[in-house]
Amino acid sequence: MNNVSCDIRGVAPTRLQIESIDLPAIVLSMPAPRSFTTEHVVEIQITGNPLLLQRIVEALIESARTRGLPARHAIAGEFTYRAWCHGRIPLDEAESIASVIAAQSADDLAAARHAMHGAMHTLVQPVSRSIAEILALVESGIDFSDEEDVVMIPVSELRQRLNGCVESLEATGNSTRGDEPPESRPRVVFRGPANAGKSTLFNALLGQTRALVNASRGTTRDAIVESCTLPSGRLILLVDTPGDESTTTLVAAGAQQEADLVVWCAPCNQWVPSPEAALEIATKRDLSELRPTVDLHAHADSLDDLAQLASLIDLALTNEQSSSWSNRLICTHRQRGLLLDAVARLNAASEVISQDRSTSGPSRPEEIAAELRHALDAIGAITGEVPPDDVLGLVFSSFCVGK
Repeated sequence: MNNVSCDIRGVAPTRLQIESIDLPAIVLSMPAPRSFTTEHVVEIQITGNPLLLQRIVEALIESARTRGLPARHAIAGEFTYRAWCHGRIPLDEAESIASVIAAQSADDLAAARHAMHGAMHTLVQPVSRSIAEILALVESGIDFSDEEDVVMIPVSELRQRLNGCVESLEATGNSTRGDEPPESRPRVVFRGPANAGKSTLFNALLGQTRALVNASRGTTRDAIVESCTLPSGRLILLVDTPGDESTTTLVAAGAQQEADLVVWCAPCNQWVPSPEAALEIATKRDLSELRPTVDLHAHADSLDDLAQLASLIDLALTNEQSSSWSNRLICTHRQRGLLLDAVARLNAASEVISQDRSTSGPSRPEEIAAELRHALDAIGAITGEVPPDDVLGLVFSSFCVGK
């Protein structure tokens, strides 16, 4: 490469000459410490031909080795791993980069970016400090129990502090989204009177017959859950429920409690308003000239009606609850397990003092200290402050090679 300086940050056109290869290239120079990894980084952009790229990479590695440089192929997640090693980003932010790469919808991407900006770190760090303070108070009572002016932390205060930490961690868990599909997707629940055409619309949106359709009441007896992709690319869960009779069924009520959006369906000629906030759809418009005031009059065989329904669902999710949904963090299997482990350890510490008097010090402080240390280890493994080598391997193995 000619006329390219790697000591100055910038972009420069050049020509790449390796063996018989001579082609135009663009070089991006990112000197340390202002690069993502805080190391000297040079990025070469060339023609997007996989065979050509492979040949150039092999030639570059061989050329470096002949000069005594320890060049090799990058491993999975290496770029982000190097950033973590040099303190550029904490482990939870590094892990969220893989979620950004794997995002399959706008909501997934928003949640992953929220995590990438350090939201998880911000949530768990204060809890970690609180646990460390509790541990210090407990251990000071152990180490200086023979000192007259040192008093063990009272059980009442200890219990209050432990409960506060548990509540904070549980709140963090509730504000996160697991990266395991499909549970992380918004749930759109169809409700309405029996024989209102819910299952027909449900099947039409899916593009397949999943729920039985019959003119008889009670054909659908259980909630049916299916993954669905809206035209916008948003991934959701569609839930078809049994028809509401004179009283709300337990199945439908249970499904609504977990719903991010309720779609209420009733026939145009027998319209019944939704008892709760919902997207109101008057069905079977082809069988009646009546047009109640609703969000949409729909016929399941009309492609235009189905497209409008899908757009209304998408818009409702965006306008009514997308802000809270998108702001929820992507939480990996590993992170969720560590959050649960930390909560379990804190609850175990509370159990140790369950029989102690509130005004006295804990009778088994050593056991409490051990549980608190385990809780700190679990939170530390989320942020990367105390990660064992096998945890690092698990985190970065999910990345693209080099990323």
